[in-house]
Amino acid sequence: MSSPAPAAAPAKFGARGRRASSIFQPLLPLVDIAQLPFILITAENEDYEAKARNKLLRYEFRKGEEYTGEVADNKAQGHGVFLFRGCKFGGLWECGFEYIGCYVWTNNVKYSGFWANGKRNGEGVEQHKNYVYKGEWVDDLKEGYGVISSNGGSRYEGTWHKGLQEGCGIEIYRDGSREQSVLLLEQS
Repeated sequence: MSSPAPAAAPAKFGARGRRASSIFQPLLPLVDIAQLPFILITAENEDYEAKARNKLLRYEFRKGEEYTGEVADNKAQGHGVFLFRGCKFGGLWECGFEYIGCYVWTNNVKYSGFWANGKRNGEGVEQHKNYVYKGEWVDDLKEGYGVISSNGGSRYEGTWHKGLQEGCGIEIYRDGSREQSVLLLEQS
């Protein structure tokens, strides 16, 4: 899990052809790890492979990281929770990588949604102290259609590219006024 804390800056439309309304459907609920029927194994060193195949596992790494959850072929697979330098990911794992779930960074930024190869990819919701973004992600950046709403009541609905607002969109201000725009960023 090498994802850095996300940048606060916002960011194109329908990059993968998904319907915008699908981002508002509820995500798969996270499983309370305490509810899983664990066969707890505490591994004290790297020689745990024989014990960990196709079981539920609690593994503490040397630097204080900890994984508790299902494994298959010595990789996180299924439901699990990973604690890493004060951050936490809970959800579904596939072949050792996050697949769908919730990540909470040390600065209390939260992301719930889909992942691929350790990065936010697909539909997801990012919650910051001052705003919420619901939309599409590619390689850890806002990409495609998304809606960002501030706690102050204004919001932007439109397209994003490489983490920035770009393309067609509408800004809806706190007083209810609206402004449509087409934002094209210069290519350098």
